[in-house]
Amino acid sequence: MPVILLLALVNFRAHRPGDAETVVSQLQFLGDSLHEGSGERMQSSFPEGYVFTWALYGLASAQVARQLPQNDPRWAELLDRVRDAVDHVDSPIARSTFPKELDPPYGAFYCAWSLYLRAEYMRAAGADELTPTFVQKFEEDCTEFAHVLRRSQTPFLPSYPAAAWPVDTCVAIAALSIRDRILGPKYESVIKRWVADARSRLDPRFNALSHAADARTGAPHAVDNVAKRPRVQRGAAQKGADSLCRSLEPDFD
Repeated sequence: MPVILLLALVNFRAHRPGDAETVVSQLQFLGDSLHEGSGERMQSSFPEGYVFTWALYGLASAQVARQLPQNDPRWAELLDRVRDAVDHVDSPIARSTFPKELDPPYGAFYCAWSLYLRAEYMRAAGADELTPTFVQKFEEDCTEFAHVLRRSQTPFLPSYPAAAWPVDTCVAIAALSIRDRILGPKYESVIKRWVADARSRLDPRFNALSHAADARTGAPHAVDNVAKRPRVQRGAAQKGADSLCRSLEPDFD
């Protein structure tokens, strides 16, 4: 599955002639590939492969839809693709990798990408296009995630037992921020507290979110305990984390 192409699609800007048609065609190809099992193949490559690939596909479709007028027939087609991605992420096969007993259930990675994908669908569709059932479930999941954050001693919730990656929780915070812009302010205090707590736990070597953190305290993990060597920042992951953090706070660092 060409994940790099998906990442490129997320940065789509429909201001040059032919761009929209080209990208929609690529999304058609990628959607067909997913329905033929590329999500499952990605799952065999890394534990989060199925969820991550479907989520990126949905996010790319939402990004393209936002660049088109609602009377463009491709807009509705793209929203259908996002809903398809939402349904695949909200499925037993998607959740099967992640431990249900975590707090939040299924862990920060799964919850965060599920929330973020749905938030971007809402932003692309607009409030008038959302069903009450969709909004209710999204609201319930946002509330649950916010409750877990409020009672947590660390801003970085675990994605697996005793394992936390700061960017995972950052994705969920971005989803709460989008939610507030669409449905009205509700999580301002949660977002502000998270930004402050995350800033207090930046990796001092890079003045940025660490790749991994202590699941109990949120302190940056400077050493890879398996490889027994200093951790380094992951380029693509770090760029994504920086972008999300600055969407919450322009001068985040």
